[in-house]
Amino acid sequence: MSNKRLDYALRNKKFVSGIAERDKRGQHVPANKLPDEKLNWIKDHINSFPKFVSHYGERRSTRKYLRQDLSMNKMYELFKAKCESEGKPILKKSAYVKVFTTKFNLHFYIPKADTCKTCDMLEIAMKAEEDIETCLAIRVQKDQHIKLAGEVRNILNNCKGKVKTDESLLVATFDLEQTLPLPYLNTGEVYYLRQLQMLNN
Repeated sequence: MSNKRLDYALRNKKFVSGIAERDKRGQHVPANKLPDEKLNWIKDHINSFPKFVSHYGERRSTRKYLRQDLSMNKMYELFKAKCESEGKPILKKSAYVKVFTTKFNLHFYIPKADTCKTCDMLEIAMKAEEDIETCLAIRVQKDQHIKLAGEVRNILNNCKGKVKTDESLLVATFDLEQTLPLPYLNTGEVYYLRQLQMLNN
């Protein structure tokens, strides 16, 4: 033990018990800590954007997705505009980014596996159904549908592997165009709205 540590303990001991006081470092609230009220401003703003869930990956992850034409810079600019319109002080971008990355599990693009008509129909039916047995039957039907889609993807992946080794085999695949939000506008208010989705096939 060094002399410095021993000297500090003797100088800071309690006179009654003779035991040195506990270390007081790290027990004070940082002077630059963001107040809870202002922290909630950022959370409320991020929560105001419509979010999308992954289709086939929805059970493996809790991540949700924002519009793909959004970005951290765009969201912060919208946040600043909102603060100005409400007469609130504008918080630093670093605070906004920290809340976004630590308090939310969001990403800036819609996953490639968009929902299909069958999945959407079964999901709506489950939410509207009051009978438990019927709801479970619909859940089984949806599970079978998703399982079948997974099997088809596995077949496609196997065919892709065979093409690399068998020159006589040719595999052709196609996909629908990207699902586009309507109307496609960059007006600030539009980012907070859940828009119609156009599927161009």
